[in-house]
Amino acid sequence: MLVHRLLHLCGVLQVRHPELAKRMLAEKYNLAATWRRGEDVFQVRGHNGLLLNSMNPLPVLAGPEQIQGTADQELETFFPIAPTIDLQCTNVYQEKSTTGFREGYPCPHAHTLYVMEMGNTPKLLPEQLRAKMIMFCFGNALVRAKALYGDEPRVLEKPIVVQSVATNGRIFQFVVFQLNTTELQSDSGVKNLVWVDEDKPLYEHAQARAHIKRRVVKIPAGLSGYQPETFKKFLALFLHGAT
Repeated sequence: MLVHRLLHLCGVLQVRHPELAKRMLAEKYNLAATWRRGEDVFQVRGHNGLLLNSMNPLPVLAGPEQIQGTADQELETFFPIAPTIDLQCTNVYQEKSTTGFREGYPCPHAHTLYVMEMGNTPKLLPEQLRAKMIMFCFGNALVRAKALYGDEPRVLEKPIVVQSVATNGRIFQFVVFQLNTTELQSDSGVKNLVWVDEDKPLYEHAQARAHIKRRVVKIPAGLSGYQPETFKKFLALFLHGAT
């Protein structure tokens, strides 16, 4: 409910920014993205939140020089532990890549993925939640790249940018992912980029009951300690590409 209301609040700026009318919000879409790395086959799939789609792609953040500079950077390694150690191994009989939308959908470009971790005991720790955001940003970008450039691995002529926002109702996580290449077999060459802003509270406290100590209300019931900077970041990602 909080995310829907924040999106509605952002949406009233459509009068100032007409490009906001060229977007659609989708629920329960089913993503599937498949790729190979070394001898392993990977697939990201399933329902993963609300997806804001746009008629136009997001602007590229990193320019050609910065992208080319990633070729000299070394990826971190867990050696001798395989980086796939925590991934679920399953039998997949159809290696498909799909955005979850039919061909001809008027808003084919993934803009921002909104992920909600509800309840007092979320299933994922904050770092796990951020990993999920990166994973599904990558999946959305990869299937779009294959639709535009084909299945042959390559450095993209125009990188693809996808954003994500996640929250448990009080703490927000922000991710922006830029897909520069679909050449994923090895550690060499151009790398993809991700920017992360973590653990930003929208409110300092969200109390069902007031916290009282020695007959003094220390923390009132309800929401208190509003942090406007967090909403500004939420709004900035929403307006990205429309201003």
